[in-house]
Amino acid sequence: MPDNKTLAADVGAAHLEDDKAAYQNPTTTITPVVEQEYSGKERYDIDPFEAQREARGEDYVEFRTMGGVITTAGAGTLAYFTAWIMVDFKLKHPGVMHFGDAGGVLFGNWGRQILGIGLVLKSMGLAGSHALIGKQALSTLSSNAICSVWYAVIVCIVSVLMSISREFGKLSLMSFISISAILIASGITIIATGIQDSSVLVRNGVPIAWHAVPTNPTLVDVIGGLTNVFFAYGGNMAVFSFCSEMKRPQDFKKSFIIVQGLGILSYTVVGATIYAFGGQYVTSPALSMTTRHHSCERGSQVPLHRSLQKKGPFDQPVEFFLQT
Repeated sequence: MPDNKTLAADVGAAHLEDDKAAYQNPTTTITPVVEQEYSGKERYDIDPFEAQREARGEDYVEFRTMGGVITTAGAGTLAYFTAWIMVDFKLKHPGVMHFGDAGGVLFGNWGRQILGIGLVLKSMGLAGSHALIGKQALSTLSSNAICSVWYAVIVCIVSVLMSISREFGKLSLMSFISISAILIASGITIIATGIQDSSVLVRNGVPIAWHAVPTNPTLVDVIGGLTNVFFAYGGNMAVFSFCSEMKRPQDFKKSFIIVQGLGILSYTVVGATIYAFGGQYVTSPALSMTTRHHSCERGSQVPLHRSLQKKGPFDQPVEFFLQT
């Protein structure tokens, strides 16, 4: 039986002979190509990678998570250099405590107001994400809609109470407990998503597929995908506050590069692995991808929830694991 390359060559030669015959015989009718409509399942089977696979054969290697890896690593690197500049700015202007103060130094009163409002909005979004994850963690007890609302309220109240302490140094133990909970929840989510039946995620009979770029994305899809990654590196918002409590603010660069490196590695591994299991059905947060039998990972995240205003230095860049 001929191999694939020999068969492809024979088919190509046959088509070439047909084209020559059609050219030499004007009476030959060439049937026009009619555009074919594909079902939902077939549409996900059409992928640029398939053409590359046929062209390269055994030499073909897929890397369908390339887009996410590049975005994650690129945004993390950019966040680190941004923090480096912020530390230098803090050393030159010791009175700067947050972005609002930095805006005042750069652009006067208008800059102070605009960047200050931006900081508040960013903080509100982060607090909202904490309330969402906390509600989902507690929803394991009951899926009742009214109970879910109260769960979110409870998480908000607990976050406010745990933010009463106004010094980062007093929250170091809480931060290590929090990051441990995140790592455990990430591991359980990866395992649970991997061992559960794929039919749990599949909708309308469309199988799980992997794409380097989204198929027919909307503007909301594109903005949501990028902001999920950028929001994960939102710890830069606290650089000025961290440096204000350090005896040697310049040392923050050394610790931050370690944290950022571990963050990029963790984001990449967790994100790529969950995407491999869920494909186009990956949700944000990924906790909702697992069945109720695997929902124990939600409870492991309960120690995570605290106020966004006060976090330990190792917690900020890693807390958004399961939301990307």
